[in-house]
Amino acid sequence: DVEDEETTGEVSKNPDLSTLYMLQVVSKAIDISLAKELKNLLFGSSLCCFSEEWKIQSFTFNNIPQLKYGIVQKKGGPCGVLAAVQACVLQQLIFADSNRNKDTRCLQPSEVHRTKCLTIAIADILWRAGGNEKAVVALPSGRQQFTPIGKYKADGILETLILHSATRYEDLIVFLQQNIHQFEIGPCGCILLTVSVILSRSINLVRNDFDVLTNRLIGSHGYCTQELVNLLLTGKAVSNVFNNVIELDSGNGNITILKGITSRSDIGLLSLFEHYDVCQV
Repeated sequence: DVEDEETTGEVSKNPDLSTLYMLQVVSKAIDISLAKELKNLLFGSSLCCFSEEWKIQSFTFNNIPQLKYGIVQKKGGPCGVLAAVQACVLQQLIFADSNRNKDTRCLQPSEVHRTKCLTIAIADILWRAGGNEKAVVALPSGRQQFTPIGKYKADGILETLILHSATRYEDLIVFLQQNIHQFEIGPCGCILLTVSVILSRSINLVRNDFDVLTNRLIGSHGYCTQELVNLLLTGKAVSNVFNNVIELDSGNGNITILKGITSRSDIGLLSLFEHYDVCQV
């Protein structure tokens, strides 16, 4: 395993700021035990792999003049991750800069500005999942960090990851600025963010967020479950979209606890099912 502390002098949190400080990021290679845990959490089995739709999806922007704010989806599957990131990017484009939210020009960003918004959006997602105290950024190394053996099926991605941990938001921002091409150009930026947000929250806390411990984050046909969408938007992988907790009494002494959203999120949810009184958001 590789474990070291990357320290770079004289870097600023933001290109617009002149504050100088030392960047501290602790880096460690993934091992087979953690890779198995990730796959079990994602798919329900360490013998499953990411689909091709996931492997080719990054957060690449549209270059059509009127749609330059939009992230392009290549194939079906990881749309839940894309929708969550798109919402957070739009939050930055429209609301973060008071000089830009006066008219629709904020939705016609330059390449530099939209990449900056993507960087901040990803940082906020990871920092929120880490309880505003820490974040983990998973990046590929280009070579295997362990030998796949036993009940583990290699996918060519998880085995190559180096996990970079930050305990200051400023360090997270700068580190992501230096590596944003991994997410924006890819090819597997969507997978990298998904792994990063899980590890920022921690595998144990994500599993404890579930209504049922055997739930997973990627469901049938490679679609994101509600738990994964909630993890990205609220920092917790709860299974429902109603407020707080609902206790269901079966009448025989057994109480089922259904976990919902515990605090107000920056990004809201709309559901056709709520219109039909199937669920409450």
